[in-house]
Amino acid sequence: MFRASQQARKAAQLFEDLSGFSVLQKRKRKTMTKPWQRPPALLVLEDGTVFRGRVFASAHQERVLGEVVFNTAMTGYQEVLTDPSYKGQIVTMTYPLTGTYGINDEDMESARIQVEAFLVKEYQDFPSNWRSRRSLAEFLESQGVLGLEGIDTRRLTRHIRVVGAMRGIIATDTDNVRELLDEVRAFPGLVGVDMVHKVSCASPYRWEKGPQGDATWNDDHSGFRVAALDFGVKYNILRNLERCGCQVLVFPASTPAEEILATNPDGIFLSNGPGDPAAVTYGIETVRKLLGHKPLFGICLGHQLLGLALGGRTYKLKFGHRGANQPVKDLRTGRVEVTSQNHGFCVDLESMKHVPVRPTHINLNDNTLEGMEHLEIPAYSVQYHPEAAPGPHDATYLFDRFVELMRRDKGVPASKDSHNRHS
Repeated sequence: MFRASQQARKAAQLFEDLSGFSVLQKRKRKTMTKPWQRPPALLVLEDGTVFRGRVFASAHQERVLGEVVFNTAMTGYQEVLTDPSYKGQIVTMTYPLTGTYGINDEDMESARIQVEAFLVKEYQDFPSNWRSRRSLAEFLESQGVLGLEGIDTRRLTRHIRVVGAMRGIIATDTDNVRELLDEVRAFPGLVGVDMVHKVSCASPYRWEKGPQGDATWNDDHSGFRVAALDFGVKYNILRNLERCGCQVLVFPASTPAEEILATNPDGIFLSNGPGDPAAVTYGIETVRKLLGHKPLFGICLGHQLLGLALGGRTYKLKFGHRGANQPVKDLRTGRVEVTSQNHGFCVDLESMKHVPVRPTHINLNDNTLEGMEHLEIPAYSVQYHPEAAPGPHDATYLFDRFVELMRRDKGVPASKDSHNRHS
């Protein structure tokens, strides 16, 4: 009997050590407040619709403005929070329970939280996962980002789907709806606003299992050299380029084309990013000057900037595509991919008819353009996120295709290592 109880205690201790459950429990006993004890808050949309909730993180943030959007992913809230494409937006998750697995050190998609505020139906204050290092509330608190729970996220999502994404304000210091409505209607929103300068890196750096201070090529690395323009790049894009054997230099969005080409890269990558692509005029001009010099691959905002650089137009979607379950059809193979997406703008396919490009992918929910390739120069792009994070990995082949494009451009025989720059 004594030996059995000893074994039970050891098993319980092992569980606590592996899961961090004991540490989290002790910490939460000191810091947790019951939902009904948390400060009340209002969310007021520009059309006058009001939602009520309670603050579970950063209650000192009295007012927050942003475009209110929803994400349909069931997991991946850490990746959503740190995705630079969400800059300027208040994000609500449609999945009702958030915080269950906490926050870890590995799933960051940038160096900090990017959303303006985070809305959930129910916040789980007791995370349980072997990788968890802190709770969602602690993560938000550490960076002063407002977190609200108790919001009727189903009603909010349905409202946005009917009316469209719109400006909103969160307030913890007043319940004067009229005052808040005036303030949110004075907020310019995202249309016509350049958000890229708020998220792009300040200086070039090399990516090698993470950002490195050195901004030069590693001569001991035989992989293809990729110059990545940072319009708000997600780390998992850089991880995937590295997975394919590439070495990557990341450049600020405002870097002139001549400076990028002077580094003699083998390929150019155009990253994702936030806001209205038409407002990023310097990026459009840079892409225009880069076209035809090196193989080029664009994702999300990079796809939109390529379309604009080629003479096309972009437009704002009613409520955007944000989630990890968007169906996309590859027009060349007929294959349907389940994809991760996060965008509120789209390239107008009709405006591209005078350009020698062909559509390669379409969204099966609304038939919007999801991918295109140039017929005369080595350049292609997709609107969705093949790097996932969060989401399915159906489209990771697009990174390998970029390597193949660089291989062909350099005349490296297919029978040799396509990842090798010097073959």
